[in-house]
Amino acid sequence: MRQYILLGYPRSGNTWVRYLIELLYKTDTSGYPGDIGGKRNKKNDLNSPISYQSKLIKSNNDNNGYVWHTHLQDQDKFGSALKGLPMIFVKRNPIEAVCRHWETYEFNKTWKDGIKEWFRTLDYYKEYNITHKVELTYETLLFNGKGFEGELKKLDNFFGMESDKTDLLDNFDSYKNDSINVYDTTSAPASKTKGTTTDAHRKRISKMALDNMKGHIKNKFNVNI
Repeated sequence: MRQYILLGYPRSGNTWVRYLIELLYKTDTSGYPGDIGGKRNKKNDLNSPISYQSKLIKSNNDNNGYVWHTHLQDQDKFGSALKGLPMIFVKRNPIEAVCRHWETYEFNKTWKDGIKEWFRTLDYYKEYNITHKVELTYETLLFNGKGFEGELKKLDNFFGMESDKTDLLDNFDSYKNDSINVYDTTSAPASKTKGTTTDAHRKRISKMALDNMKGHIKNKFNVNI
């Protein structure tokens, strides 16, 4: 069975990408790989294939492969088991991703820790020593249009097949809302923006805090945000 990795910093569109993969390629996905053997459990949690919870129909076809969704801490723990698999990387603006994730889970850490982990995730993808990999952008995946279709084309090339996108493009809002409903579980509190904006979280912090984050990213990582 062909296996793949989906890597992304938390709150960066990982679930939406999993949803699209299951919808377009009939390829099952799972969350955090606590069981590398492929056991699918926790039916009401994101650790099981999305198709168990949404309107999608599970393919039951191992020929279509399997996608392991991981964050970098999972890669640190399970890297030897997943090493060398083709990789999909989904990237979100670091300030948006860190502000969203930090607010919910990281009360015991500073935003600088979050920024460091975001760039560590990016570096892991860049240095991942395999040519079969692709980078997707969260902000482009949020809205129907040529940019979104371009991201789907990247996935087509990655999986080596041309997916039928007609229904998805015609009913984009319905599918996106279904994905958001899948995401709203006890283990992952609901989306705050419902996928309607790309800059909501940086607007909720003070200008001073935002400038501090931008300055830190520029000084530490030589990147302008």
